[in-house]
Amino acid sequence: MKTELIGKVVMANYGKTSYYTIADVLFQDLDGIRLDRTNASLREYYETKYKIMLKKGQQPLLVAQNKDKKSDQQILLVP
Repeated sequence: MKTELIGKVVMANYGKTSYYTIADVLFQDLDGIRLDRTNASLREYYETKYKIMLKKGQQPLLVAQNKDKKSDQQILLVP
């Protein structure tokens, strides 16, 4: 499944629609991932920023790059 997703383009609509190219798929606990700028967990970030309550802490994360912008910033998307 992981290899089938890499290189595919996905659309995310967490407020504004953006398109991303999938670079990798991670299997990590959402509460274990801390964001540098806020020190919040990924689950806390989605709840605060987008008002999305993530029920499952253990789920695959899509590692993506914004298709519209040239940036090396790693973007983590919850499917």
